[in-house]
Amino acid sequence: MLIFLAFEVVLTINRVKTICTGQVDCIYGFDYNYVKSMKSTYLRFLSQVDAFERTSAHVSNVDQTAKQLLNAIALCHAQGRPMTVKDAMSLSAIASPSTIHSKLNDLRESELIEQVFEGRNRRTKYLVPTSIADKYFSTLDELMQTMCKDKNVKHVSEDALNKHSDNARRQA
Repeated sequence: MLIFLAFEVVLTINRVKTICTGQVDCIYGFDYNYVKSMKSTYLRFLSQVDAFERTSAHVSNVDQTAKQLLNAIALCHAQGRPMTVKDAMSLSAIASPSTIHSKLNDLRESELIEQVFEGRNRRTKYLVPTSIADKYFSTLDELMQTMCKDKNVKHVSEDALNKHSDNARRQA
């Protein structure tokens, strides 16, 4: 189950298109050595991320809730539909509106996001990641790729990722 959760975290937050396994056709039924290997790889990745985040001046002073919000903002921006402040305030799965408001301030003060206006409409504020946030995500990408180099890397399509995620949820 831990391996499934590791997959879900990576797939849900980052919509990763690379999985560090040679057997992506089944989520359950891994042999013990394979599970141990994946757990070890994922935990090493988390350890590397933690070390990087503690030494990063911009990221070290934001908490996990703010990082979740940053991930959501970056995902929307990457999909070509920047998140508005109103959209962010409705992310009840992350936190309450007042907490989100506080975390948006933390992210702005850390220079990880900025509010921009589009066109002449000054009422709608869009949240976009800054170049500092882009460097943060690039570093996470490099760490993930480094962890995957020791493994048999298999590229999978978005449909395959969704299929595995759906199948795993049904079995859970």
